[in-house]
Amino acid sequence: MNVLKVDYEKKMQEILCLVKNDTSKKSLLLHSCCAPCSAAVIEFLKEYFDITIFFYNPNITDGSEYIKREIEQEEYLTKNCLNIKFVKGNYDVQNDFYSIVAGYEKSPEGGERCSLCYEKRMLETAEFAKKENYDYFATVLSISPLKNSKK
Repeated sequence: MNVLKVDYEKKMQEILCLVKNDTSKKSLLLHSCCAPCSAAVIEFLKEYFDITIFFYNPNITDGSEYIKREIEQEEYLTKNCLNIKFVKGNYDVQNDFYSIVAGYEKSPEGGERCSLCYEKRMLETAEFAKKENYDYFATVLSISPLKNSKK
């Protein structure tokens, strides 16, 4: 069986072409787990979209580390005078991480546990985007060299 691979770069360029030619800026809910991963994506997409950052990262099990990342994300947006809204997702490590990856605790980095966590973050982002009527949603997860962008 010959399975065609999806060219996501091409798909993104097609969407950007449509959006650029539209008279009104489309809304984009951009999932972010940290400011460093979001910076380049925001810089690239801000001319095309009215962006809202959706900060959601329940796999950060250390609460103080989570707060540091959250503050860093908000400060990045403020210090760079970016007209970008910031929304905090629910932070519930027990229900949004541990219960989802139960049975996969020994899974290696990049393994099935990571796939389950990616899926949870994308589902939460998609549900919020639908509920709030965003035109598009995306993630910065695939930017990190530590993440599997194909998954």
